[in-house]
Amino acid sequence: MELLKETLSVADTKVRYDDACKKVLSYKIILAYILKYCIKEYFSMDIDDIISCIEEPVVGKQAVDQDHSIPRIRGLANEDYSIEEGKRYFDVLFECYVEKDNERIKLIINVEAQNSELTQNILINRAIYYVSRMISSQYGKEFMHSSFDDIKKVYSIWIVMNPAGIRRNTIKVIEFNELDLEGSYPIKKEYYDKMSIIMINLGEESDHKLLYLLNTLFSQQMKYSEKMEIIEEELEINFNNDEERGVEDMCNLSEGIWERGIEIGEEQGIEKGIKQGIEKNTILSIKNLMESLQCDIEYAMKLLKINEADYDKYIQLITH
Repeated sequence: MELLKETLSVADTKVRYDDACKKVLSYKIILAYILKYCIKEYFSMDIDDIISCIEEPVVGKQAVDQDHSIPRIRGLANEDYSIEEGKRYFDVLFECYVEKDNERIKLIINVEAQNSELTQNILINRAIYYVSRMISSQYGKEFMHSSFDDIKKVYSIWIVMNPAGIRRNTIKVIEFNELDLEGSYPIKKEYYDKMSIIMINLGEESDHKLLYLLNTLFSQQMKYSEKMEIIEEELEINFNNDEERGVEDMCNLSEGIWERGIEIGEEQGIEKGIKQGIEKNTILSIKNLMESLQCDIEYAMKLLKINEADYDKYIQLITH
């Protein structure tokens, strides 16, 4: 019973940590760096100018799903809300603007933090669903009836905290492209360039400025003081007091999850499994740690100091 209480306590802390991560991701200076290095409309802009283009983000309050039979209230924070649905919510959702050909263009951006990596196909298909909802939910707000030219471009950006293998420290863009099967005629890309998915896969070390920033912010090994030293001195990013407190809160919650998750895992047989080298106990230890910390298989094996040569064996045993 005591172990169950401790496990539930870790789960509660994990929920609060997830909320803290979303809050940090909603800071305009963080969003500005994501836009600067991921979205082509902002590649050539300075960070301060990008910040001025970002409207106030909505964090964890707007439903992905909506019931079309229920009237929607105009406005980003409420447009997708449904009293019959709403089990899924966008982590961070905001509007931003960019000047193009002397015209002010609106973009709608969604940023998702994915702590425990889903299988790649599930994650991509989930992102496809999100951008589709972001398009369809514009009806009645951005366009009416057949005014489809008024559809605003949407981006869904997924930050995967613990990706596996070759996906670490990568940024991938998935978008529409045309293909001529017979003959050829020109179509301006702006006509169909209405949705993009961006996968940001974090790792441990990277020289890429955005990856370095995000790896530092969401590292579970670094202390708050270490993170702030890198952010302020190496990356030359200045947070205000509220932003610093948000990062500190996130770090404190992360440390709590880490320490209690390891202790619970040990109580469930991790130490015995490693010392005795018994395959059955090692598998149980990996599963327990994955559940306690909500991490992927490779990350759990790394914490348990399992020989990398055995990774494939345990992945096969656990996933099949």
